[in-house]
Amino acid sequence: NKALEREIARHTRTVRMLRQSEREWRTLVETMNSGLAVLDEEEAITFVNEKLCEMLGYKAEEMLGRDAADFVDPSCLDLYNQQTARRSQTKKGTYELTMTHKNGSKVPVLVCARAIFDDDERYLGNFAVITDITELKKVEQALHESETNWRSLTENAPNIICTVDREGTVLFLNRTISGIPTAEVVGNNVFDFTLPEYQERSRKALEQVFETGQPQTYE
Repeated sequence: NKALEREIARHTRTVRMLRQSEREWRTLVETMNSGLAVLDEEEAITFVNEKLCEMLGYKAEEMLGRDAADFVDPSCLDLYNQQTARRSQTKKGTYELTMTHKNGSKVPVLVCARAIFDDDERYLGNFAVITDITELKKVEQALHESETNWRSLTENAPNIICTVDREGTVLFLNRTISGIPTAEVVGNNVFDFTLPEYQERSRKALEQVFETGQPQTYE
């Protein structure tokens, strides 16, 4: 029966394509640089990729079946619960969270979650791409400390320190000598506060600084 043979051949091709798609999907999730977790409607973990296991120090079998909240730092549980409670309505969400490594250390992460629905729009759970942002947080902390040190230095310096952009707009000023509040100077052009006889000299010096990257000295 040729019709039956065609149906069997079509079914065989479909199965082969599904298996190939599954292999490609698993290759993708196992080689991606971010963690991936799939949760059911009760927030139980049904799948984790190798990257997430590495990130948190667990084997996959130690995570599967457990509530995802078990791996969330206690300080972030309220945020996590708020996000998951509305996932079936909002369908997706992106937020920062702190997770707990198996050794007890904290792991700051960026979570991008999306709900999963069946053909009848019934909520089945969600999947989340989880990115370790530890290094980003270190950079942010270093920048914050650098800014704090900079402000402490400039605010206590005996001299006037002013930063401007290429057009001369004042970006920062630690103090003035004219009695004008610094808030009234920042955001305006520095040449608005420069005496006419010094305008040309000051503009040329500013141009040289931006063109050469070298400091300029003038009276």
